[in-house]
Amino acid sequence: EFGTEWRGVQLGAGGVAAAAPRSWAVGRLPRGPSAMQCLICLSDEGEVVQKGCHCRGDAGAVHVDCLIELATHAADTRGDWQHWEVCSTCLSPFNGKAAVRLARAFVAKVSDLDRDDPLRTQALIYLACETSTTEAETIFTEVLEIQTRTHGPSHRETLWTAHLLAGTYQAHGRYTEALALQEATVTTMEEVLDPDDKALLSARCDLGRCFRYTGNVEAGLAILVGLLEARKRTTGPEHPDTINVMDELASAYRDSGRIADAIAISTEILALRRRVSGKAHATTLYSMNSLSILHMKQEQYAEAEAIAREVVTLQVEVDGEGHPHVTTTRHNVGLYALLDGRPAEGEPILRAALEVATETDGFDVMLIHFFSASLGLAHTRLGRHAEAVAILRETHKKQLANGSLGSQHPSTLRTACFLGEALVAQGQVDEGRAVLEETLAIQTRVLGVDVYDTRETAARLAGCKLPAAAAD
Repeated sequence: EFGTEWRGVQLGAGGVAAAAPRSWAVGRLPRGPSAMQCLICLSDEGEVVQKGCHCRGDAGAVHVDCLIELATHAADTRGDWQHWEVCSTCLSPFNGKAAVRLARAFVAKVSDLDRDDPLRTQALIYLACETSTTEAETIFTEVLEIQTRTHGPSHRETLWTAHLLAGTYQAHGRYTEALALQEATVTTMEEVLDPDDKALLSARCDLGRCFRYTGNVEAGLAILVGLLEARKRTTGPEHPDTINVMDELASAYRDSGRIADAIAISTEILALRRRVSGKAHATTLYSMNSLSILHMKQEQYAEAEAIAREVVTLQVEVDGEGHPHVTTTRHNVGLYALLDGRPAEGEPILRAALEVATETDGFDVMLIHFFSASLGLAHTRLGRHAEAVAILRETHKKQLANGSLGSQHPSTLRTACFLGEALVAQGQVDEGRAVLEETLAIQTRVLGVDVYDTRETAARLAGCKLPAAAAD
């Protein structure tokens, strides 16, 4: 999403990834009308997936094992390591299931190298960018220590890794730490890098997000508005990096309560990504999901659900059934149905998503808690108050005990808000109000008074404006 440079790809002259000569023949075998055929081995046996790059259809269909074999051959015979990360046809990075497996195979391939070897560091960064944020934090911490020692604290690669590490802090809800590290990194980058350096512009984008997550939405908006102009000037209006800034700007508009503005810019982003990257690219699907969430925040639940259902269909094509992306979007479909006043339809979808997530190795625990809270809300809306309170109490307890979440993480506060609603609906009005009051105080201090989640909690607290629960 940030271009080939950000994941440490070997670059050719002029900063362009050099494509290795194609050394295999591509033909076509007879096959059924719906089967995908691996571009490399020409077989449709086994699991054939999309590479997740800009290639689509037949050009993007492969066995991941064939990609790994191709990358291994290129490295062993030509010393060409870029095939682990970048498609040799379109020169864009792999995404989705293919990227995760390639990254792990790359790390295994270089595991015998010296700890400080740049190629080993490159493989680790690649894996960190594809894996869970918990594993990524451990990897980035190790890489940052190596680069600080071997390159120095002000080296561009060291600063870039510090920027990525700050991103993992942010993903874990450690917003104060993320803001401090990101501010320090951007300050040093401004001292040693060109004003239009890609690394500096990307770090500024994340700094704007950090301000937004710590409740200073206006400071984040100021950074992003200026950054968008810089991106348009240096990379062009349709470059993925420019579109990323537009995405952040849409989120800032959303958090400041300017939902209509957020929907307008998100609709423009989606059109650009469909044209530039294709309808099934990971960034396009991300934009579709973002747009569905904005429609939800406008209480346009039918529109949100329709978009999410389309995303699921495309994600299954790219990532395969059972992938965390697919499970997460299925959860969103159930949530939108629930909020649209159809809890009996939404609850089975939410329950199934939670079951799949719980049974999937390595599934993000923060998302599991998020799914569990949604299921608790469904029980409340179905009138199953005892079940709702039990699920939400347990989920909230786990979130408070999780070092990556804690009492001030938006996901924890969301669960507390749902718990307050469930307690009031069960008749425990005093406790429910107390939970809502405490949640609102934290949200106002940490997120800001104009943020959507804060306003939702305030609405619940103001006279307990809660939706009527459906009968069992």
